[in-house]
Amino acid sequence: MSDVVMKIQTIYDRLHRDVCSKYGENPPLQVSRAPVYEALWKKLLATIEEMGAEKVSSVLIIDAKASLISSGPADNTVDLLVGLESGALLSLIQVPQELLALVRTFLAGGLKPSVLQDIRQICLFTYKIKSHEVTKTQRDSAIEGFRSRNAACCSITPSSLRLKAQGKGLIPDMLRIARLLSNVIVANIDWREVKPSHGPGAVSDAKRSGSSKWRAIDGKVCRVTDKFYPMAEFFTPSPSWFNHQEATFVDPICKLAIVPKDRRGPRVICTQPSGLMWIQQGQRRVLERTIETSRILSTNRGLASEGIAGSIKFDRQENNGWLALESSRTREFATVDLKDASDLVSWGLVQFLFTKGTNQFLAASRATHVKIDGVQEKLHMYAPMGSAMCFPIESLVFWVIAAAATYVSRGVTYEEIVKSGSATKWVENNKTEVFVFGDDILVRREACTDVCECLKAVGLVPNMSKTFVEGFFREACGVDAFHGEQLVIARLQNIALTSMSDAYAIIDASKRLRRLGMIHTAQYLEEQTEAFLGFRLAAGVFPGGPFWERDWTCDAEGARKALSWNLRRNTEIRFNTDYQYFEAKTVIASPLPTKEPQDGRCRLFRGLTTGVDEHTVDWLNPDNTQYHLGWVRAF
Repeated sequence: MSDVVMKIQTIYDRLHRDVCSKYGENPPLQVSRAPVYEALWKKLLATIEEMGAEKVSSVLIIDAKASLISSGPADNTVDLLVGLESGALLSLIQVPQELLALVRTFLAGGLKPSVLQDIRQICLFTYKIKSHEVTKTQRDSAIEGFRSRNAACCSITPSSLRLKAQGKGLIPDMLRIARLLSNVIVANIDWREVKPSHGPGAVSDAKRSGSSKWRAIDGKVCRVTDKFYPMAEFFTPSPSWFNHQEATFVDPICKLAIVPKDRRGPRVICTQPSGLMWIQQGQRRVLERTIETSRILSTNRGLASEGIAGSIKFDRQENNGWLALESSRTREFATVDLKDASDLVSWGLVQFLFTKGTNQFLAASRATHVKIDGVQEKLHMYAPMGSAMCFPIESLVFWVIAAAATYVSRGVTYEEIVKSGSATKWVENNKTEVFVFGDDILVRREACTDVCECLKAVGLVPNMSKTFVEGFFREACGVDAFHGEQLVIARLQNIALTSMSDAYAIIDASKRLRRLGMIHTAQYLEEQTEAFLGFRLAAGVFPGGPFWERDWTCDAEGARKALSWNLRRNTEIRFNTDYQYFEAKTVIASPLPTKEPQDGRCRLFRGLTTGVDEHTVDWLNPDNTQYHLGWVRAF
C-alpha cells in the first residue's frame, strides 16, 4: 500500500465530461479558476435574491468591447444582463466562459433546481478541501481576527445597552422585551442542581481521552467556581476524602488554539480549564432541558409539521432544515446567517439580558482571560467556541433578540406585554415563530429587516451574502434549497490518499457523485482509491456501506447481479459459512481501543460521576475512531 495523490485537474476534467454529457460541449474546467467559480456561485445567489418572486424574461450577453464595466477577456469571463418580466434589469453576472451555457440554461430555462444544483456542484466541489497544517500567515490572521472580535465585545457593556433601552422605538423596545423573555425562560432554573461531567472535546490542562480530565480537577478549582460549586462537593470523589491542605486554586484562563480546518483558513477555539468545563457541562444540560421544555418557546408550527413544535431543539437541527426547504417554495420564512456568531456574543450582552442571580452562576463557569501565545488578555466574549455553554447561550440569546424584534415589528411594545399581567401567558398566546439552531436563524420574512437591525444593535453581524429573504433560495443547518428542492452536492475533502480515513472519505464522495449522475468523476475516485488500497473494492447493494454503489436493488435479484459483477472483477469477496452470506474486504471504522487503568482515585471519581453507560466504554472510547481493513456483508 502506497500513498496516492490525486491530480485535481484530472478530477475537473472528469467533472467537465459529466457536465458535457448533460448540457453539451463546453470549454474545459480549470482548477486554477476555482476561486472564479466560487465567486460566480455567490453572485448567482445574490441575483436570485434580488429577483425575488419575479420571472426572467431575457438573458443578454453584453459584448466585452461595448461594455464599460465588462470584466473583459483577461480572466475569460463574459457579462450577462438579466431582464425580468416587470421590465427591470438586474446587475451584471460575470460568468466564466466554461460555465456560460450552464448559467444561461438556468436563467433562461425556467430556473430549474436541477440545473442550479449542477452549477453548485462545479462551483463548490473543492471549496472545503481539508488543510492539515496552518501557515504562519493564516495563524497571524486568525489571532488578529480573534483580538478584533474580542475588542468589539468590549464596547458592548450592560450600561451601554441600558442606555439604548431607554425611550421608545425598535431598538429600545426590543432590548426590554428580550430581557423580559430571557428571564422568564430561565426563572425556575436551580443552577446548583447540576450534574457535572466532561465532554469529548479538548481542555487546556489534560489529555482529551481517558481519566486524565478527572485527575486534573480532583481538588482543583477556580475561586469564583468554588464559591457556588464547593470543591468538597463537586471536585472530589467523596467529601470524606477531601483534604483542604491539598486543595489547589487555579485561575479561570482559557488558551487560544489555532487548528487546521480547510483551505479557507483555520478554526479558532479556546480550550477551557478542566474545572470550568466540568461545571459548564452540568449547566449546559440544565439550560438545554429548560429551553426545550419552555412553553414560551413552543410554537403552533407543530400542528402543520409533525415534530416541529419547539423554537429551539438542540438535537433536531433537521427541523430548521425542513423549514428552510419549505420556505424555498413558499417564501414564508427568511434564513439569517451571522458572521463569527460565537465570538460576538459579549459578556456585557449576557449580563444585560439576565438577572444578577443568573449571571453569578454563569460567571462561575466562565473563563475571564485568554492566553494567546503565552500572553494573558482579558476576555470580553461570553464564551467563545470551546466552551460547553457557548452553543445553548448563543441559541437563547439569538432567539430572544429575534423574537423581541419580531414582536416590535408587529407593533407590540414592552408596556403592552407588562400591562397584560402575565408576560408568560401573553407570549404563549402570541407566538413569534422564530426558529434557532446555533447561528442558523429562521424568522418571518416580513420581520427580517427589523431582526437584522436589532442583531446589529447588540454587536452581532448578520452575513447579508448568506441571508436569504426575497428570493426562492434558502440555506439553514446544512440544507441548501431552491424552489422546494434540496440542492445536494458531493464535496471533495482530500486529494491525497495517505491513510485509511482518507480512503473512507473518498469512498463516500464517490458514492455521492454517482447518485448525482457524475459517473466519470466517480470512476476516477474509485480508480485512485483502489490504487491506494492495492485491491479492487467490491460494489454492494446495502445503502450506506463502505462499498462502491451501482444501480442495483437491495433484494435477491440485486444481490445476484452484485455477485456476478464482483466475480467478474475479481474483487476481494468471501462467503461466511457461519452467517451464510457474502462478505467483502473494505475500509471500516471502529472505536479506537484505549489502555485505561481500572483502579485508582481518578478512576473511582470517573465511575461515581459518569454512571454505568460511560463507565463501560473505557476500553472502546467512541470519541476516537480508527479506520482499518476488515470484512463486512456487502450483498
